[in-house]
Amino acid sequence: MQTADLVGKAATQRLRWMLPLAAALLLTSMIGTALAHAGSLDRSFGNSGRVLMPVGVRNHGFVEEPAWLHTPVRTAVGPEGQIIVAGERTVMALRRDGRIDRSFGHNGRVNLPVIGEGQTIIEDVAVDPEGRILVLAAARFAKGGGLTIVARLSANGALDSSFADNGILVTDFGLPAPQPTGPSATPGAPTDVLPADLAIDSQGRLVVAGTTIAAIAPCRDAGEQPHHAAYIARLLPGGGLDTSFGDGGVVLDERNSFYVEQHPSMGGLALHEGQIFYATEQNDAANCEGFGGGLLVHLNQAGERVRGFGSAGVTEVTPLESRPRGIAIDRQGRILVMRNEGRDETPYNYEGGFDVISRWNADGTLDLSFGHRGEVAVELPGDFENRFEAIATDAHDRPVLVGRIARPRGSRQTTAPVKFALMRLRASGRPDPGFGRKGQVTIGFGSGSKAVAADIALSGGKAIAAGPVLSQRLGPGQGFAVTRFRLER
Repeated sequence: MQTADLVGKAATQRLRWMLPLAAALLLTSMIGTALAHAGSLDRSFGNSGRVLMPVGVRNHGFVEEPAWLHTPVRTAVGPEGQIIVAGERTVMALRRDGRIDRSFGHNGRVNLPVIGEGQTIIEDVAVDPEGRILVLAAARFAKGGGLTIVARLSANGALDSSFADNGILVTDFGLPAPQPTGPSATPGAPTDVLPADLAIDSQGRLVVAGTTIAAIAPCRDAGEQPHHAAYIARLLPGGGLDTSFGDGGVVLDERNSFYVEQHPSMGGLALHEGQIFYATEQNDAANCEGFGGGLLVHLNQAGERVRGFGSAGVTEVTPLESRPRGIAIDRQGRILVMRNEGRDETPYNYEGGFDVISRWNADGTLDLSFGHRGEVAVELPGDFENRFEAIATDAHDRPVLVGRIARPRGSRQTTAPVKFALMRLRASGRPDPGFGRKGQVTIGFGSGSKAVAADIALSGGKAIAAGPVLSQRLGPGQGFAVTRFRLER
């Protein structure tokens, strides 16, 4: 037999067994693609879609509902796919595939400094278009009062010396110390500036939202209470106040005529095409109790209220006895506001509650095409602590919610795991049946673990949910839990 015939026969034999193998691989790939439906974990990320990150903080004696699970944990995605997770005073980084980025800071983490004698508590995090990481934190002092910390880190976790004072800004934004307004009020209280939210506009300017204690006033019956005022500050890319905004770089929210006394707290911040939107809760501070409902405020680039929005730049978005807990803006400029309703927040009440999402048009009117006359009620039945914590909108204007779910309705079991809860609605406000199971997904982190999805970031057709976790897999410590799931098939 000629050499050419032998080569041809061998090639034919190889082809006979390679074709079935290729067909099997193709079928496997097709099945895997079909199974990767919207709402499924991205199994190329971390450990089959999940990551647990120890932060080195020990849990001392918590049994049922540790305070750690109420710690703000925030996440953001950089332009190269780097995932930033921050909480307490620790900032950690993951690579695109979910592995801890050991080149970031010290073995994957950076700890913000403590200013004086007190605590540093991270409130928010963002990544600018150049991949630099902006961290917003509160400096709380042992003797009372507090300041705002803004730090800028490079993508490898080093402090950026071109920002503020070698990478860290510690400021009160020029806001005054609270003043006593009655004979029983405590004089000489220190300046207290409480940051809450951070965003970066298209020009690289930083927008910070929070509250400050403007006054100490007596209550109507007895005692006294601090009166807060909401503020918005805008910083230039280098860290200095942007004096073209508001009064020297800061807008201090005016009191509303229908509340003689108030106690607002920040309920969310969002930017859209250079415009600023924020939500506040308005309390009747004179009674030292009760909620006065929530307001949505629209500012232009100069920090002025936009007259064509609602009533002179303000619209009421939540009724009495409720508070806004988060806002998001879709591609059409419609504003979604999330609030919690119907919860008796005592450890002995397990009747649950529900969350309400409302959507508002760009002129401040309720969007009646959304849900039932502009609102949608969504529920995680069971424990009073079951709730959504954050909201975002995807590329198709669909709201995506994340939060926690634990004990079922009526149960007094204290050892049930607390899981991430996720939900997606259609742009019309109806539950999205193409996402998870009837629009909902729950994700656990092992038997007995407790994890709360506190924040969400969307990137590249996928969503990253992150929050605090207590898990035996982390030993005696506490940490961050992170998942990545698909938004499309």
